[in-house]
Amino acid sequence: MVAGDDTATRAAADDRSGDVIVRLHETRGGRATGVLRADFATTVTEVDLLDRDPRPAGDRLSLGPFQITTLRLTRES
Repeated sequence: MVAGDDTATRAAADDRSGDVIVRLHETRGGRATGVLRADFATTVTEVDLLDRDPRPAGDRLSLGPFQITTLRLTRES
């Protein structure tokens, strides 16, 4: 779940890895902030729109006007 006022969230395609892919976008043409919360222990990475090029990400999100962000949540064992 992402807590924030100006973001839309949708789950992306299943890549059969067991990870959860989340795509977020800012919807009002301004800046948006939010906090990512998962019901399981996870490592979060930001990836490109093709789910490649992983970069470390935290649970606090900041999006620019109309920005699209894709996050990969990998379950910790």
